Amino acid sequence: MDPTEFTQGDNTFYIRPMDPFKSLELLGDLQKTFLPAVGAAFNNTEFSGDDKKNLTMSTLLNKNIDFGNGLATLSSAINGTNLANMLQRILNTEYIAVARSGKSAEKLDKAKLMELYQGNLKGMFELAWAVLRVNYADFFQMLPVTPVTGLATENENQ
Repeated sequence: MDPTEFTQGDNTFYIRPMDPFKSLELLGDLQKTFLPAVGAAFNNTEFSGDDKKNLTMSTLLNKNIDFGNGLATLSSAINGTNLANMLQRILNTEYIAVARSGKSAEKLDKAKLMELYQGNLKGMFELAWAVLRVNYADFFQMLPVTPVTGLATENENQ
């Protein structure tokens, strides 16, 4: 499978899907951490038949969402250490290469990762989201979300 390109500033990342069993293990931990928070946020929300058939982000945002309850549930499930470990697992350097400022692509190692994201946590989360999209694209196709910009496979660029 061709790597998926993700452009961020002057850097282009090449993301390959993880080993399927690593991906499943990570998915299990992600769902254990985040789905209870999503459930808590939508706990008192009712969806009609039409909502279920035509679920969109707009439909979701127009519902009675209890963000406080969702955040409280998430906060009880994750701490700083868990978050850092989760991000390190998502940003598994075995599956990511980076071409920095027009140079040729090199394997993304921990030192490059630290250099790129020192003081730029938002950028690190954006890369993590791109990695999740690559590894769980089949699940994301079922969700009513807008695609992440900057992601394209080599086949789509040709």
